[in-house]
Amino acid sequence: WPALCIIGTSEAFCGAATSFAFRTLLFSRRNFRAESLWQMTVRPSTLVVATSFEGDPASLNMANALLDRADWNKVSACDGGHIWQSAENCDVHLWLRTDSMLLHDEIDRKFEETMDLTLSDMIFLSKHASKQGLPALTVHPIGNPGRSDAQAGGKPGLCVPPSPRIAPLYRRLHSAVRGSDLSEDFPVSLEATHHGPWVHTPSLFAEIGSSEEEWTRRDAAVLWADVLASELRLDGKEEGGGG
Repeated sequence: WPALCIIGTSEAFCGAATSFAFRTLLFSRRNFRAESLWQMTVRPSTLVVATSFEGDPASLNMANALLDRADWNKVSACDGGHIWQSAENCDVHLWLRTDSMLLHDEIDRKFEETMDLTLSDMIFLSKHASKQGLPALTVHPIGNPGRSDAQAGGKPGLCVPPSPRIAPLYRRLHSAVRGSDLSEDFPVSLEATHHGPWVHTPSLFAEIGSSEEEWTRRDAAVLWADVLASELRLDGKEEGGGG
């Protein structure tokens, strides 16, 4: 269990922090992992978001691979797009939209109102772009820490709560690439956050980079689909803790 360091300036804060730490240690004595504790306290209701927007060909490529990878039921039309529900894990939905995801703030609230559901986390499928143009498969949280503007969506200086799936998804991705034919083509990385949208739900971006050649590669999208299917139990297997 990781060492716990508490720094505070008030007795009230220290008392609350100590109480939280004590409860955490009690749970750890029962051999609960942090990810398992999250799964027990919040029933996962995950939304995967993708777009057919022409500016993000990787998103549609990844969405099509994921739709082909598992069984889905089309359950609703919304904002010109369509929403699918996993046939194997009813707590997972995929929303294929037609607009840029970066600028669509509070898309989580729109989904919850439309579907009368409460989300626990979101996964955005998207392209990764960089000045170097190097191939990469990336995972990252979203937001604009330390920025006075939000030219790529979101809110200046604010970060969206990070998804609890970032670490397990990164491990699964790293393991999958290492054991595949893509190991020589695609480094796996944790990218710094730098864009929107602004949402209230813990979120992450899963990306293919960094040029048109990589964005449209079917093999990269299929590998991502395998990783996501495993993480989200779209095959009915146990969730979480990959790699």
